[in-house]
Amino acid sequence: MVERKDEREREGELCMMTYLCSAKETFDEIALRLYGDEKYAGVLLEANPLLAHKIMMDGGETMRAPEIARDTTLATLPPWKRGA
Repeated sequence: MVERKDEREREGELCMMTYLCSAKETFDEIALRLYGDEKYAGVLLEANPLLAHKIMMDGGETMRAPEIARDTTLATLPPWKRGA
């Protein structure tokens, strides 16, 4: 079972979440779950250098997940969210 903790910590201007990994999860799966896109796997890798060697998690690892700014300008939104 995947568990997202509500604990947040401040590091300068960056707010971090903690995420409890499940067995066989990968960085790209976790990025998709947390951020909605696998392209943010690199953000997780940079925030968790001690886990970067793992292809799949064993389960029980605590991962740090920085909050990211999402671009919600009209140009990046799908047509149905632009409010015609």
